[in-house]
Amino acid sequence: MSDKEKIVIGKNFKYDPYYVLPLEDAITVLSKYEAERKSVTDLDDDLDIIISLDTNFLLSYYEYSITDRTTLNEFYKKNTKRIYITNFVEKEFVSQFYNKIKGLKNQFDDFHKAVNNNFKGILENITMIEKLHYLNSEYKEKAEDIKKINEEIKLKIENEKDIIKNIEYIKYEGIDKDKFLELIKNIGKSEETTKEEFDFIYNQYKEIIKSEFIIPGAKKKDADKGKFPHGDFIIFYELLKLSKQKEKDIIFITNDTSSNDWLDKNNHISTTYLFNAYKLTNGHLIYILPASVIKAIPKLEIPFEEALDEAWTIVKTTRAEAAAYLQANLGLPSNRIKVEIISKWKGSKYLGEMSWMEASLEAKKLGMRLPTNQEFQVAIDIGVNIDWDEYDPYILYWTSDNEPDGTYHFSVGIGKTYYGDAELDVAHVRCIR
Repeated sequence: MSDKEKIVIGKNFKYDPYYVLPLEDAITVLSKYEAERKSVTDLDDDLDIIISLDTNFLLSYYEYSITDRTTLNEFYKKNTKRIYITNFVEKEFVSQFYNKIKGLKNQFDDFHKAVNNNFKGILENITMIEKLHYLNSEYKEKAEDIKKINEEIKLKIENEKDIIKNIEYIKYEGIDKDKFLELIKNIGKSEETTKEEFDFIYNQYKEIIKSEFIIPGAKKKDADKGKFPHGDFIIFYELLKLSKQKEKDIIFITNDTSSNDWLDKNNHISTTYLFNAYKLTNGHLIYILPASVIKAIPKLEIPFEEALDEAWTIVKTTRAEAAAYLQANLGLPSNRIKVEIISKWKGSKYLGEMSWMEASLEAKKLGMRLPTNQEFQVAIDIGVNIDWDEYDPYILYWTSDNEPDGTYHFSVGIGKTYYGDAELDVAHVRCIR
């Protein structure tokens, strides 16, 4: 690009939400997009294209099984020369990956502790039963039968403990031995986006979001509440800039498809994105694809964190015990459970602010109940049509999940749970059937 004009976002490189190609060019662009989408999805070896990855896809590496990580490693190695991450994605990944690793490791540690505690409790109960029956001569014969059954249980527990001891689903040996980080170090990086470019993108985002136009990351309700999460819009600009610099079409692989700003509900790209890409990159196309449709990428059907939340709802105990349940039921039908959860929010009622004890009683009077943590999470992620005051992290709702020493609040502002005192604390209440 040395003999060409330097690309500067906001000066000679601007997204236009009103832009529409002339009919002849539009037919050319859309025809090419449709004709080549399959080879793009297959990542054909002879395809001269840039592959760019979203932060959420990079971080999802740590949720895959050991076997699938090997397949993913091959994907990265095979496409090293074609893979690039944009400057903003790189910054997001660097700021988030360590906490991701720690979070998953802690969950797995909790799983091991829960299993061991459960086994310990079972063995203690067995001992208690044996002593009880041997003290009573009337049940001597039945006690012998019980003893045989207990011996079988003990043997099975020992076998299970050996199996669980060797589970390596989220084993992590340290950053210095992280093969994935080594791979990421060697892929291409886009040039740094300047502060002036960031400022232009932010200000343009604020203007566009006031209209009904769709842009990456845009939600009209954000603007209504004075919030402007423009990170995806930055990434979009960086993708187009990279495409123009390399003079190639570009694929953007993401796991972020639920909000319908990158893609619609049928995984179709907005023509406005295509038309702007064609104009700004001198005739190149952008393909935005969910990771689930890329043949070379293993399907992450149920990420561990998501499945753990589902298990938590089912077992209705502690998160650690839910992890133990999850290991025994790895085939949880996540989509079906989500549909069931969403249906529960129909007819939900807001009851105001009160203690957890009061909230539980009021909900019961209505023939309803408090939602679980996971039901709140799914409602927020999927976008159940409720006015949540979602951008205020200090607005907390009571949930039905509890531990021996307290119960939980759920903050819809940041999507996390916190301990609360069931009698002394006050929180908002919304109940469901």
